[in-house]
Amino acid sequence: MKKLVIGGFAATLFIVGLAALIWHYFIYRDPALWKVDLHQPYDGWDLFCDQYEGTEERRCYLRYVDTYSLDPFGAAVFFVQHDVEGGSQLEISLEKNNSVVSSSFVVAGETRKTRLFSGCTSNVCTLDAEQTGQFMMSASDAELWLLKIKEADKEERLLELDVAKFSLAELNFVTELKKRGLY
Repeated sequence: MKKLVIGGFAATLFIVGLAALIWHYFIYRDPALWKVDLHQPYDGWDLFCDQYEGTEERRCYLRYVDTYSLDPFGAAVFFVQHDVEGGSQLEISLEKNNSVVSSSFVVAGETRKTRLFSGCTSNVCTLDAEQTGQFMMSASDAELWLLKIKEADKEERLLELDVAKFSLAELNFVTELKKRGLY
């Protein structure tokens, strides 16, 4: 009986160790192993392209980080990435229990509401490829993108993002994706 228990314990340790190795080498992507080979700033929007160390895996993305409140602290991260099968996606991440109430663009001094983020009640909103395309077209014509954000304490904050340079960032984003065979 003792040999059976020890054998079972050894088999369990072997399986757990094997699962850990598979996870580490084939599934887990250590963020520290992404090596940036391109960084271009565009007035708040940043274009990054990087490669995972020791592999041919590459990616490019646009990122914008802004603070909309200091007391209580509130920050937003805007992330645009491209997936060959799914197209480009825009994701907005806010502080926990915060959400986007409304979104609009300022074009030639006129504020135009958009329904792109209507119905998003989470602190993370993701636009699909079609919606991201709509956002990119609207942003390329606009000077400002206005987001009204509701915080956990129900107070509303207005975040104004300068998108004047977004069209150039987006153009270079697509160019870099094509250069790397990711588009």
